[in-house]
Amino acid sequence: MPSLARMGGKAVRGIGLARAESGLTLKSAVYNLKRMSSLLEMA
Repeated sequence: MPSLARMGGKAVRGIGLARAESGLTLKSAVYNLKRMSSLLEMA
């Protein structure tokens, strides 16, 4: 199971498109940072 799905997936609760978009952007950034750190550990 991908890590992003464990973090709540793409479901974002919030009022308004801007808030939902910023929440999803933040989740994606955190996912990418976690992935980068795990890839750097393997190298």
